[in-house]
Amino acid sequence: MKHFAALLLLILFKCATCAFGQAPAQTAEDYIRPYDGVFQYGANLGYYNANWPDEKMAGIAQALGVHSIRPTLPEGFLAGYGYNIRENTFKAYASTYGMKELTCFLESPSAAHRDMTTYPGGTQPSRLFAHLYEPIWNGDGSVNQNNYYAYYLYQMQLIYGDNVRFWEIVNEPDYTYGASQNQWLTRPPLPDEVSNLRAPIFNYIRMLRISYEVLKKYRPDAYITTGGVGYPQFVDALLRYTDNPDGGAVTADYPHTAGAYLDALSFHSYPNYSMHYWDSSINGFRYTRTSDYAVEGMLKDRQAMVDVLSKYGYDGNKYPVKHLLMSETNVGRRTSDDRISSDAMQRNYGIKTLVLAQRNSIKQFYIYQLGESVNAPAPGVSVSGADEISLMGLYENLNRDAPGSERLTELGQAFATTSKLLYGWQYDAARTAALALPNNLNGAAFQKNGTYSYVLWARALVDASESASGTYSFPAAWSLANVQRYEWNYSATNARTTTSAQNIPLTETPLFFTEGNSSSVVLSGINPSSAVVGASVTLTGSNLAGATRVNFNGAATTTFTSNSATQVVLNVPSGASSGPVNVITANGTSNSVSFTVAACPVATISYGAAAFCQSGPNPVPTVTGPTGGTFTAPAGLSVNAATGVIGLAASRPGTYIVTYSAPSAYCPTSATAQVIINMMPVAQLTAGAITFCKGGATVLSATPVVGATYQFMRNGQAIAGATAASYTVTGGGSYTVRVSLAGGCAATSAVVVLTEMPKPTPPKLTATRLGGGVLLSSSESTGNQFYLNGKALAAATSPTYTVTSPAKNGVYTVMITSATGCLSDPSEPVAVSLATITATTASLAGGSLSVYPNPTPDGHLTIDFMDSQEAGQLSVLNALGQVVYTAAVPAHQGLLQLDLHQLATGVYSLCVQTKEGVATRRFVRQ
Repeated sequence: MKHFAALLLLILFKCATCAFGQAPAQTAEDYIRPYDGVFQYGANLGYYNANWPDEKMAGIAQALGVHSIRPTLPEGFLAGYGYNIRENTFKAYASTYGMKELTCFLESPSAAHRDMTTYPGGTQPSRLFAHLYEPIWNGDGSVNQNNYYAYYLYQMQLIYGDNVRFWEIVNEPDYTYGASQNQWLTRPPLPDEVSNLRAPIFNYIRMLRISYEVLKKYRPDAYITTGGVGYPQFVDALLRYTDNPDGGAVTADYPHTAGAYLDALSFHSYPNYSMHYWDSSINGFRYTRTSDYAVEGMLKDRQAMVDVLSKYGYDGNKYPVKHLLMSETNVGRRTSDDRISSDAMQRNYGIKTLVLAQRNSIKQFYIYQLGESVNAPAPGVSVSGADEISLMGLYENLNRDAPGSERLTELGQAFATTSKLLYGWQYDAARTAALALPNNLNGAAFQKNGTYSYVLWARALVDASESASGTYSFPAAWSLANVQRYEWNYSATNARTTTSAQNIPLTETPLFFTEGNSSSVVLSGINPSSAVVGASVTLTGSNLAGATRVNFNGAATTTFTSNSATQVVLNVPSGASSGPVNVITANGTSNSVSFTVAACPVATISYGAAAFCQSGPNPVPTVTGPTGGTFTAPAGLSVNAATGVIGLAASRPGTYIVTYSAPSAYCPTSATAQVIINMMPVAQLTAGAITFCKGGATVLSATPVVGATYQFMRNGQAIAGATAASYTVTGGGSYTVRVSLAGGCAATSAVVVLTEMPKPTPPKLTATRLGGGVLLSSSESTGNQFYLNGKALAAATSPTYTVTSPAKNGVYTVMITSATGCLSDPSEPVAVSLATITATTASLAGGSLSVYPNPTPDGHLTIDFMDSQEAGQLSVLNALGQVVYTAAVPAHQGLLQLDLHQLATGVYSLCVQTKEGVATRRFVRQ
């Protein structure tokens, strides 16, 4: 929607150079698939309240002759509720409600996939996808899941592609709050000027490129189009720039402008916002507020788009002509501000724009919208701008009216009449030219199987006057004596009249005409009145002999089981949808009777979970709907064709689509389910050593598995924090590791038993004077190692060690190694000073020694000598006999304060040495 800010209320909802890897062999600059589908009478459904789910809206749309709709599939919605959330609804659109050739617009990434960059020229983060410039394709030809938008497209076409023909990329990408669009002719739009993008236009072109590559690979019959643009200046920018994030320049990696990735151009037109022009002769605006001027406004919007396409060569001479879609249009039915309108103007605009859209090669048409959302005031009462938009429906206020009580607007009746009389008919340019309509009249001719229909009216060209008159006579060369005349509300009255083909009075309200006098061909009934496609039905009536075809709401068949004057027996043809049925004979066309195309039975299939492990129990499907079908799946997935049971062990890891196909009388049904098979991880555990000494450790290592998580267990219980691929063990026990992968697949290793060996008891060290030296003796006969000041003495591994030189003075300890290889804690230290030997339990000469507090929680100690003493040296040794702290002891020191907070927790020895002797004490640092 364009031209008016309030329209925003009705909208339903960067970079390194990257090669595409699998660019299509041709682009839309080389070839555009012809569109041979019939003109679709479509509608935007809108949203009202919980009483109106999409299926209900599709039902009342079908009743009016709506044959296509324009839904949306936002990625944010699908990511939250599952990509299959609307699969059955889309199937029902086609099978139950006869909706064909859907146009679907794509937008709105999930929070996790949105590009949160605020680009230069913008004040808000982008509304587009992140990772647009990631490669689209993996090396094996599959879609790269890191390119969020590409993978979104891939998943959607897989599920919804059978029902969608036109894919619109972002609804109204050029929606703006009043930017000067002419600036876009010399520079790209700024992010803040395109509020539905909030990103550089190059990023949007990138989306078009990705859309073209992905959808064309998997759905070559699909069409890629803009999402309802409103400004030709935006289209001009699209056709000047590439998806190169560096200013949209053409390079080897970015060779094409957006035109290479568009099969069609979808545009919106709301002509009631531009039905005036400046006239200098009156120094004011001239107004053109009638249905005919409104249609001319719509056609001007169309021509402006075509002119831009032609400017850049998309006119069939240089590049193929692009298809045109009008995916939103309407006018209000009440006056708002200076926009004068009425029920008649809106009704007439509806018919005229449907007719002239076909006359001007518009392939698809979607009225805005199915229902109104406010109550309409009495004719002549003005409304606000927002309510003007809200009063653009085929039905009156659906927020007010529940299903079953809905009421048609005049536009709704007119739309239904036009569809009822013209759906499936082709615009005939030659026959229209032969009508030779004068300037005051307008209309068109349509044909089907050699039969012609016409729509004619007088042009209302006086401002604010929905009134006009004129007469028309069909060409004498056609030899038409009479024609059948249908009024705009024929869908409600089923009334028609036979009138002379000459001097037919016309007004501003279009009339429908068919050739000949068909009053003698009467259709009285159809039995059954409801059946599936392919079923046999019997039409009864009079003068039915020589029937050439039977139309089922636009779908025709010429094959009959039998045909007589009073009945025609035939099968409901493919493509039939609920609505009127009539018979065509050489003498004319019958009246219509109502027929309902019954829905084919819907099948569903599910496996109870989205993913399974190869080692798990084989999944069994749950099927609803027709039974007795067969199950198929791509290579790699083992599935029982009759039961659908998946053989996990025989399947390869991957993502698969299982298809269930069930025969039904006339309409085979099928359903699909996505199944993910996850591989089982390898769970192997190795140990650096299976035995270790108390206080030591060993390392357990799990065999690395890409993408796995780990949990180590001891004696069957999970070890807190032990979740890396390795774990350092400090205690014995039975250990395992559980290895898990995404999707819940996990395996547990075999048990590894680790044994913690005990430490031997520390030996006792004694000192004995031996001549001029000292003999140090261990209480153990084997495994000894003597240490001086915490350092091992070379070759000092006998039970004794002799100190013979003052150079070897210091603190001695001894440790032993047991038969199992475990090392004891050190013995009580013995200090050797010159020739003086003092056992660790000796007292200082002339006094004693006290240490407190013991244990010390903060490392602060008080040394109480309790008497006078000589000056000396204080040392602190750790459990290995290593000196970790020293201090001088002044003479006559009563108390000495030590700050040992830096020491680790453990047991320490404190040694004080003076000329009087040596004394030691043990203390604990908590």
